[in-house]
Amino acid sequence: MEHCNVHLAAAGEKASDDAILYAFDLLYFDGHALTKMELSGRRHLLEDLIGESEGAIRVSQEVEADGATLLAAAREHGLEGIIAKHRDSTYRSGRLGDWLKIKCIQSESFVIVGYEPSSAARGGIGSLLLAAYQGKAFVYVGSVGTGFKERCTRTAPDAGHAEDQARAGCGR
Repeated sequence: MEHCNVHLAAAGEKASDDAILYAFDLLYFDGHALTKMELSGRRHLLEDLIGESEGAIRVSQEVEADGATLLAAAREHGLEGIIAKHRDSTYRSGRLGDWLKIKCIQSESFVIVGYEPSSAARGGIGSLLLAAYQGKAFVYVGSVGTGFKERCTRTAPDAGHAEDQARAGCGR
């Protein structure tokens, strides 16, 4: 990873009363689109606008460093990830590769032990019930959305239908 302008993103582990918005770019100000301006200029305007605030809206921290080293540091500090941009880039809408969002992936394995019916689609699956091993037994850990398309939530998936659903495009 080359040296890039990187912004740190804290993981969302606090109550909403403690929420802080970290602004990292300014695209429009005082009736003017700033998208043709380089990021470094937009950041300068953003810093002038928000200042050294300790309030609910703050400017994200900028770090110029080796991306791999910074990502490792972000993981060690329990951060959600980093955002990397070139300081001389203008803003272009969409996922064009001008900036990168790199997450600190933390994962565990779970087993689907059931489902809850959908409150929106009659006969559909609303969420999946998950369990994880604790010692030698499964312990319920919570529920998650399915990510299924609406037409795929009408029947509970089972071993006999999983392949048919996958072929129909019902997976994620």
